[in-house]
Amino acid sequence: MRIEPTAWGPAADSPTFLPPDALTIEKTQPRRSRSAPTSDSILTSAPKAKAATKQPTISRNPSQSTVKPLPAAPVVQTPAPVAGAPVAPPFVQFEGGASFDPHALPLPPELAPPVYDWLRRLALQADLAGADRLLREAFADLSSALSVLIIYSGPDGLHSLGANDELPKDTQPIVAVARSRRALVATHVAYLPIATVSETIAVVQLQRNPRQPAFNMIDQVTMAALARESAAIMHHLVVQHLQRRTEAEADKKSLYRPEALENHRKRGQEGVVTELSPGWVRRTYHVLVAAIIIGLAFATYVEVPTYSTGTGVVIFNGTPVTSPSPGTVDKVFVMSGQQVHKGDLLVRLKADKEEADLRQASTELESALDQYLFDPADETIRKSLITAQSQAKRAEDALAQRTVRAPQDGTVSDVRIRSGISLEFGAPILTIVAPGTEPEMWAFLPGSDRPRLHAGQNLQIDLLGYEKTREQAKIYNVGRDVIGAAEVRRMLGAELADSLKLPTDGGSFVVVKASLPKRTFRAKGQTYNFHQGMPAKTEVRVESKRFIVTLLPSLEKYLP
Repeated sequence: MRIEPTAWGPAADSPTFLPPDALTIEKTQPRRSRSAPTSDSILTSAPKAKAATKQPTISRNPSQSTVKPLPAAPVVQTPAPVAGAPVAPPFVQFEGGASFDPHALPLPPELAPPVYDWLRRLALQADLAGADRLLREAFADLSSALSVLIIYSGPDGLHSLGANDELPKDTQPIVAVARSRRALVATHVAYLPIATVSETIAVVQLQRNPRQPAFNMIDQVTMAALARESAAIMHHLVVQHLQRRTEAEADKKSLYRPEALENHRKRGQEGVVTELSPGWVRRTYHVLVAAIIIGLAFATYVEVPTYSTGTGVVIFNGTPVTSPSPGTVDKVFVMSGQQVHKGDLLVRLKADKEEADLRQASTELESALDQYLFDPADETIRKSLITAQSQAKRAEDALAQRTVRAPQDGTVSDVRIRSGISLEFGAPILTIVAPGTEPEMWAFLPGSDRPRLHAGQNLQIDLLGYEKTREQAKIYNVGRDVIGAAEVRRMLGAELADSLKLPTDGGSFVVVKASLPKRTFRAKGQTYNFHQGMPAKTEVRVESKRFIVTLLPSLEKYLP
């Protein structure tokens, strides 16, 4: 893109608010007429270099379109110093600020790490907008500036990439800094050129809050280093930005869509097909064919077992204890796992009527006995005594029916009652397990698997809540009938049925009973005892199918 030599404006060579003798700028050659541009620089008013060759242009024919190369950095003809002309020193200090050449200030090693950290991030930016935003963040971070603005010069004059293309009201200091390529730092305002050795890319304006300290020497050195080292990166991105803008403006006048033209320009950046060695391809082909043959053989001849899966519970078979009469439980004297002896009191039912009948019968018996002792020869008194004794015996038997005692020695298990519940005659109360009784596993498997289940099969058991506790048990009994969930709940009782989480809305089950080989099991190196009601996941292997039939069930009828 071609920029007029006066793109940075007609400002003086030095800011007008500086003291007359504060800064001396090297005199440049007089400006030429605006109608005869003397510069090909894309950014500054550097003198025009004489080009021997014609710059490449973009073809408007899509079939012959090529990617336009980035414009080369302009060659600047620096005027020879005039003998006796004053030359500005690298650093000039004056009251309220300083002026210096950013290329002449060295960066101390102790200040370099944060500067180059930001430069590494800046080098990764792919467009000017991202680089501008990151560079403003870098200046704000390293200088503690309240606001940072980067001003560029283009065909339409000065502009920025900040919010709403903001520009300072007074652009004279910016133009002066750009033309002289020297930084100007006041107490709370600083202007730094982002410049190469031949041209100015942009000017950075930094402002601090008046309540903050003024810019010090460390701030000046750091800002100068960041501006100096970022110039090459920003130059490349600015040239790329201008070229893309030129192409976009040209695409608007084309018959083709801008997206199609942009894609056409990028055709030269497409990748290539992966290059494969022919020998490697041949070997891979044989390996792939062999793997397919082995896989088919495996799927055809290897069988996959099919399991019938359900839930199970640990049961200790013992002597069931039932209610001798209907009534309400008054008190339970034992708990699950308690050792009892034959005749021990287990449960007592409420017996208010029976106790009253016994007290009345006892009173009548005592009265009849007193009369008999007074006159033993009276036959009527003797018959009354016999009747009273019979009534007292019946009252004692009736009261005995309101208590439940242990029928044998053993361990209390499967307690199904509690105080206050009503019982019917023969209702199960608890179970007495004799010493030495081996545990069993009652499994409830799907009713549809009943024809494939039989005694002698192995039942695999995974106790819930324990890892790596797979046990094996031998099935000794398979229920003849398929029963529903309600019957299973009645068989186990409400407490055990709830631990198995049986469905309440239907389902069919077959009861499978298996003997556990021992009373203990191991989990994570520890030995534990089986207890009544422990839930488990149970499985029985019912048949085996070929692996290919498992994948494709329709092939089953064609295979022997």
